[in-house]
Amino acid sequence: MKPGTRSGNERGSVLLVLLAWLLVFFFLAGLAIDVSRLFLVRVQLQNAANAAALAGAAVLYGNPVADPPPGTPQWTTAESEARRYAGLHTADWKTLKDCRVDLGFWNISSRSFQIGEAVPPGVCFGSQTPCTSRSDCVATRICRQVQVPAVKVTLTKGADSNGGALQMPFARIFGFGEIGTSATALAFSGTPGAVQQGVLFPFAIKDTYKDCYVNGVLAGQGAVNLETALPAACGDTDPVGQWTNLSPNNAASTDLVRGYIDYLIGSGNMEPPPAVAMNGAVKEVSGNKDKLYQATASLIATGRGPLPGIAVLMPVVDQSVGATMTVRGFVGVQLTSATPLQGRFLNYYPLHPGPARYGGERTSVIPAKPDKDRQ
Repeated sequence: MKPGTRSGNERGSVLLVLLAWLLVFFFLAGLAIDVSRLFLVRVQLQNAANAAALAGAAVLYGNPVADPPPGTPQWTTAESEARRYAGLHTADWKTLKDCRVDLGFWNISSRSFQIGEAVPPGVCFGSQTPCTSRSDCVATRICRQVQVPAVKVTLTKGADSNGGALQMPFARIFGFGEIGTSATALAFSGTPGAVQQGVLFPFAIKDTYKDCYVNGVLAGQGAVNLETALPAACGDTDPVGQWTNLSPNNAASTDLVRGYIDYLIGSGNMEPPPAVAMNGAVKEVSGNKDKLYQATASLIATGRGPLPGIAVLMPVVDQSVGATMTVRGFVGVQLTSATPLQGRFLNYYPLHPGPARYGGERTSVIPAKPDKDRQ
């Protein structure tokens, strides 16, 4: 055989090696398609579960700004809405007809979910002892509910649900011919941990008054003066609240704060109220408040909402006297008068049905791991 030439056997060997590599390549490509399809279906299920849980939680209280405010979650309505929203989605080109909905309460402190429609015990403000009503709290008369109503949605694509398990033609070689997958989401209706920009009214309520008028002995009372102390009612010598710039960084000027109120009214290209989160700091506003009262009167005159005045969302702080205050939560207030500044505390504050840029968050969603028996 001459140098530089190959025999027929050698050329055949190269062809066999090439064919072997092509088979490996096509197999790996097929396996990648199987895995990608599995991840895509999981994302589709998670998106559908998130939407369904949020839809159910959003209608737990129907019309929260009502007179009087509702006290019992609308469980049947919430379940029906969650199932309806799940059915609007597809996974692997199949409509999601099979949906598991669990109704119960989410514990904000322990971050745990308890199935059941009976309201669980709360804790007494201050002593932290269990309570079922304010009469159980001798000292403060405030029974604080740490568990909020929630909707948990689980969507499974398996042998008996939503079109069957995923068929994996290439993974079948490794014994995974059919794979089931699921996604779970939990949404609750309660106080948000943070509020987006463009929502808050620039007035901070002291936490003792919020507990007194929302959860405590004066729950359901009429409008009160928000700038005076009410020691006889709540045992606190500080004012109910204080004007705030909603930030520890911005200059605490009345012109800036008036701009926030004008933004809520919808007049001009004003700077929106900043986003605020729990445990964040906000500053008080000192000086002449005439501009703030005038702007508030204009806001109240818009008359949005089913009650007299206008519903707004305010931060709850640890003190109402001091240059800097720490945010402890948020509360809805139905403003009825600007001079003096008066308002009625609300049990619930929904996403406002008025102009699109005015509203407050009411629902939150938490992706949750599926139960082991449904994996």
